[in-house]
Amino acid sequence: MTLKKHNKHSGRKIVTPSKTTIRSLRKVIKGGYVQQHESLLQSKWALVLDWDRKVVEFFEEPLMKSIRGGGKAFKYFPDFEVVKDDGSVDCVEIKPYRYAIKPDIAMKHTLIADHLSSEGHDFRVLTEKELPEKAIVFSNMRYLKWFVLTGTKSRDELSAFVPSTPISFKDLAKKCGCSQIVMEMLGHQLAYVDLTKPIGEDTIVRKIEEEDHAKYY
Repeated sequence: MTLKKHNKHSGRKIVTPSKTTIRSLRKVIKGGYVQQHESLLQSKWALVLDWDRKVVEFFEEPLMKSIRGGGKAFKYFPDFEVVKDDGSVDCVEIKPYRYAIKPDIAMKHTLIADHLSSEGHDFRVLTEKELPEKAIVFSNMRYLKWFVLTGTKSRDELSAFVPSTPISFKDLAKKCGCSQIVMEMLGHQLAYVDLTKPIGEDTIVRKIEEEDHAKYY
């Protein structure tokens, strides 16, 4: 998988504890490039950010921030920079909960938040506890994302097949000519299904609404 970094990348190399390889590479829908992640937790959050409809784009390992506060100065590399549909920008730290609650780390996060606030940015610490609880949600996200990345039809072409009223997956597939088109439509979030349940022939598909799939981040 070719690694083409975005233009906001800090250049910081992400490696395993053995310092030999990048931990994981994941192509994202928003931007169409391959991201590098230093942990499975970060990869899961990247999937969530790629899916959340309130997130316009997000960048891993953006430019380093020089943080000053409390008589301290240090360098900080956010895990993600998230641009939302209202134009606001978040700097995001991905941290396992057991580490995030440690007093010294929590204090560091407070200093980062205060400094970034003075620059007009919000700061968020995300752990595994804020992720969707059901594993099926991630399974569905990954599955539908695959249809977006490998699909052959454009959003405009797929839009012509969006149902005006709720319909079963099976019946919609018949109308479209094949299930592939329905899966691409769902992957592009032109139509809605409940991600907390397996997607099958009896799954109800409906026209997507503003708040659908916009609650994960």
